[in-house]
Amino acid sequence: MGLLDISSGDSLYRGKEYYEKKRVLSFNQIDDSTYQGVVKGTSDNYDVVIDILHPRKSHCNCPHANGRRIICKHMVALYFGAVPDAYDDFVEDEKENEEEYEEYQKDVVKYLKQYIDSLKKDELKELLNAILSEDLYYNHYKYLYREFYDFLYEKLEEKKIKLKLSTVVEALNMISEYSDIYVDIETNEILEVNDVYFPEEENEKILRKVNRKPDRYLSIDYYEYQRYSYSCLIDFIDSLEDVKIADKMYELVRGKGAFSKFNYAIREYKLEDRWYKFKEKALARKAKELLSYNDLKYIDDIKK
Repeated sequence: MGLLDISSGDSLYRGKEYYEKKRVLSFNQIDDSTYQGVVKGTSDNYDVVIDILHPRKSHCNCPHANGRRIICKHMVALYFGAVPDAYDDFVEDEKENEEEYEEYQKDVVKYLKQYIDSLKKDELKELLNAILSEDLYYNHYKYLYREFYDFLYEKLEEKKIKLKLSTVVEALNMISEYSDIYVDIETNEILEVNDVYFPEEENEKILRKVNRKPDRYLSIDYYEYQRYSYSCLIDFIDSLEDVKIADKMYELVRGKGAFSKFNYAIREYKLEDRWYKFKEKALARKAKELLSYNDLKYIDDIKK
């Protein structure tokens, strides 16, 4: 999930305004995805660092964002300054969205007319009485229309969702300490950058692809996943009915080599099938948590 996707609407448009007013005083690139710069605020200049691939690691010393994992307008302004193509794409998307929204309004009006025309006399009378019973005047009618309009819009947006839950689960299964994983939320393609097993040229090609459209990719953090994986081991052991086996496994997973010792133990105690079923459900929960954290909608294609 990109930096723009996780910023609030206010931060996004104020940041765009700051960039347009040339409030990004200076910036430089630290590495492939990280930039630092100075952005002029209302009453002071602020030091800003953004990480395009891991936007939650971005930070700013302004009063609004200092010490908090949020995206402020200064970060957005720096992002547009560091990645000019992103600004051009954003402006173009705004224009396209406005045009699509106008077309959609026409479709809604058409649908409402068809719906009203389909009502029988008694049904139409019942609908009219329901509205009048609330003593609604002109402004209230507009409110009801907007509510219905938003409902339809949400339903249509759901049809556009392409990202599958199973894709994110597969990506979680692929992650290792040597790799960075990126999921294309539009095509469900999983991209892996691996400094140990893949040639440098191939890794750089993937990173360039991700950097061109960072908002299109979900990045999966290995260290967060590792912490979750360990907690899964403990939860699995907690679920065992045989107290003696559970106690032995608790001892095995303490300290270094916990995962390899755990894998040995489940083979030793013939718990492999049970573990894989448990792990599958746990990964699905983690995938949902990750998607929710990044405000991403998805298709739940995993059988219950």
